[in-house]
Amino acid sequence: MSPHSSTPDASNITIGTLLRLVRPNVFRRSAKMLKRLKNLTRCSKSKRADHLFHRRSHSHGGFENDFGLGHTDVNEMMGKFKLLSKGQRFAFLSTLVPELLLPEALVVARRIDPRLKRDFLKDLPLELSLHCLSFVEDARTLARASQVSQYWYALLQDETTWKHMCTRTRFFPLVSPFPSHSSHSRTSRRFDNPFVSRVPHSNLRLQMGRVSLNPLAQNFITTPRFARLAELGSVRPMSPPTTPRSFKQQFKDAYLTESNWLTGGQLIASHKHTDDGVVTSLAIDDTFIVVGMANSQIEVYDSRTGAWLNSLKGHEAGVWALMLVSPHRRPPPTPPIPQEQSYVTPQDLHSNSLTSPSTYREEGRSRRASFTAATSQSARHAPTGGPSSRGIQRPNTTLGVGEENNRSGTYTGKKPVQSDLCGAAMGYGSDKHLVVSGGCDRNVRVWDANTGQCLHVLRGHSSTVRCLKVIDGKPLAITGSRDWTLRVWDIERGRCVHILQGHQQSVRCVEVAGNIAATGSYDFTCRLWNVETGQCLRVLVGHYHQIYAIAFDGERVVTGSLDSTVRVWDAATGTCMALLQGHTSLVGQLQLTSDTLVTGGSDGRVIIFDLTTLTCLHRLCAHDNSVTCLQFDDRYIISGGNDGRVKLWDMRTGAFIRELTRRCDAVWRVNFRDDRCVILLQRGGRTVLEVLSFRAGEKGGERITT
Repeated sequence: MSPHSSTPDASNITIGTLLRLVRPNVFRRSAKMLKRLKNLTRCSKSKRADHLFHRRSHSHGGFENDFGLGHTDVNEMMGKFKLLSKGQRFAFLSTLVPELLLPEALVVARRIDPRLKRDFLKDLPLELSLHCLSFVEDARTLARASQVSQYWYALLQDETTWKHMCTRTRFFPLVSPFPSHSSHSRTSRRFDNPFVSRVPHSNLRLQMGRVSLNPLAQNFITTPRFARLAELGSVRPMSPPTTPRSFKQQFKDAYLTESNWLTGGQLIASHKHTDDGVVTSLAIDDTFIVVGMANSQIEVYDSRTGAWLNSLKGHEAGVWALMLVSPHRRPPPTPPIPQEQSYVTPQDLHSNSLTSPSTYREEGRSRRASFTAATSQSARHAPTGGPSSRGIQRPNTTLGVGEENNRSGTYTGKKPVQSDLCGAAMGYGSDKHLVVSGGCDRNVRVWDANTGQCLHVLRGHSSTVRCLKVIDGKPLAITGSRDWTLRVWDIERGRCVHILQGHQQSVRCVEVAGNIAATGSYDFTCRLWNVETGQCLRVLVGHYHQIYAIAFDGERVVTGSLDSTVRVWDAATGTCMALLQGHTSLVGQLQLTSDTLVTGGSDGRVIIFDLTTLTCLHRLCAHDNSVTCLQFDDRYIISGGNDGRVKLWDMRTGAFIRELTRRCDAVWRVNFRDDRCVILLQRGGRTVLEVLSFRAGEKGGERITT
């Protein structure tokens, strides 16, 4: 240090020297600063300090003037501080911090805190940031994360992230995210990449930081998130892309729709009839809702708005069965996944003896279903939406059940498709929406649903037509009557094709899969028929009372009887595979989908069976009176009863969730499709139709209150 200079030489700087320069100048006027801080009574202590700091640092006199320092002195001290080694800097700061007064420490702390924070997603390579986000399983957490910063928001526009969320939660998007017939449909069989490819600009690596050269990064570079990240760097699309419906938007719609099922929903239409006519049948497709009643009326409504359209007048007595036929053909079938399991064919049925006795006992051991419910079945059920591990499709988000199966209507060695749960069949090429109905006047009528015109009157039955089904993709309808016969009709030409004789009592129920029909009768038997040839293929004997309900998937036949039991039959051999017990009276409601069977009885119980293990999964004490209707998918069960309640249940746990409508006198029918639910009930002595919607963004209705 020069003897004539008051400033130390930079090469000989010591901590003590620097502190001697700082202390006399910086802290000599601390008393004056504290006095001025106390005068700012309306501010908190930290805010007063920060206010004074900013005021002094930005005043024309400068921060230095307030401490009696010149601009040169501050620059000189900063220059000397920068010349210190790392160890000297730490030592200096360690010595300086204890000298700070509280207001000064608060100011310093507020200045230091932001410098200690790091955006770890921004600092990581892009593919690692997205990999970190892939571990977030809660959609609400991702939504909140997108509000942290612009970069996080842009990062969470990545389609891969939301595609994985769709997969994880079983909200399967369509094959293409572009809108189709149902913009809120969630089920599909595979994912395709429908988005326009984008290529990074040459300086992408500079903009994004340490972008990995790992080949996985290329998968992220070609996704639409760069449309948003382009604002933060140089990403240039090859051409202006169209605006597809992204996986994020599909997930959002599906998530909100599921939330509506649990807690929301809207009543979009409600119609009160002038009388208390009993509702006997209901059919729903994407266009119409058709209701058949015991007073001979058939009413047609718009399935989108719930508005009444017209009445089909012509029956002279009560209508007991009807079906809708769409004007469209089935789309070409998707090749099914190869399976070792074989399904029944007409050749299989014909190769065995005509009548097979009940053989539900083998080697002295009963094959009855265990009545002990499985305690952990979560692995067997999809959490929501889409096909579950059992292949269950959600009928509220897809056209029918089991789209992955053959839709040709014939047996090709693959499992045929069951009839639609909502009473609708796909057409055979006609350009008209048809309604086929039958009832107490013994006639079968074919109607044009749009105009209300009766196209054909099919006569032949000598008693009430009690049940009716239309073959998917063919102009064939099969009807069962109290005259003990079934008839196969050509609804395109209006003539009878076959008369199926063999039952010894009234035919109560019929189900079809492909070109095979299964029928249940009051003669205690079930029969399998080839609809195209009229041949009886199998007689299933075993029940001790009348059969009231039947389900058939092409492989198994399930029958429910007045003897309070449910029997599962092998359609190929005619043997009784299982005797399922648990009900105490008539079993009148059945639904079989994949390996899950749900039954409803007059005892008010709803029982869920797993047919792979022949065990009872859940037994629900659903209603105080008989169960009049039920339907399920892989997530929910909806049941209606004569106690006037419509209840929603969790399929996986069997837990009660909520009631879907206000309590009424009786519930006649309930069906749901494409996230809309139609309820027919009696309230205040009048028949009421209610159309509920659980779709995200649905407007114009009244919020459901129960």
